[in-house]
Amino acid sequence: MSRIGILASGLAAEQRLSGQGEPAAGARERCRLDHGRLGPALVRPAETLALTRRQMPLEQTPVITGTMLQELDATLAALLRAELPVQNVAISFASPDDQFPGSGVSLPAIGFFLYDVREDLNLRSPQWDLEQQQDGRFTRTPPPVRVTCSYLITAWPSSSAPDPSHDEHRLLGEVMKVLLSHRTIPASYLTGELAGQQPPLPARIISDSHLQSLSEFWQAMGGRPKTTLHYAVTISVSALAPVDAGPAVKDRVLNFKQIST
Repeated sequence: MSRIGILASGLAAEQRLSGQGEPAAGARERCRLDHGRLGPALVRPAETLALTRRQMPLEQTPVITGTMLQELDATLAALLRAELPVQNVAISFASPDDQFPGSGVSLPAIGFFLYDVREDLNLRSPQWDLEQQQDGRFTRTPPPVRVTCSYLITAWPSSSAPDPSHDEHRLLGEVMKVLLSHRTIPASYLTGELAGQQPPLPARIISDSHLQSLSEFWQAMGGRPKTTLHYAVTISVSALAPVDAGPAVKDRVLNFKQIST
């Protein structure tokens, strides 16, 4: 061990030699000596290498994820087309206003209206991922933001149905059965950035929506009130790019022990 290494750890060695809060008498002078003879006692330094990660300023660069909501729409449409037992039902993501259905949408139809998108603060994680690159440097990746997307689901029967209300409720009930059968979105239906997400996308029919008043909502839509399901899916959004944390830093740690003679 070099003389410089002994000097750098002198203060820490004083208390270890005495075993108390006050430095042992003559400890400072002994630590200035090369590790060899220290008078009546012999100090044998045990060397260890500690690998630490340099904490760099976080330069957070947003990652563009503009298609994720469209991919979620496509995922839900694929789920219903595959598992809904009713044939020839259109799936629309347009607003359920007085102009619904719009051009290109034929009845009967299921309407998914995405009315609220917000971070689920209960699922926020402080854990960053640390990964070593091929050049030996490390990158730190922030955890994904867990975002809950809330849909208002409505059923729109054919205008030629003999009992439109009955058909509306039957269609909405079939949709509810399909959605309730999956606590997470099956991986086979996920597309784009949603494919392979961990953890899997939790999905649920919610009792408390983020709409303050359904009556005010339908008034704003300009249409008459309809029976609705409130459905929520939580996705993971990688909002920030990995940050360069620099190379690994090797520190020399000295442990001292007093041996009685």
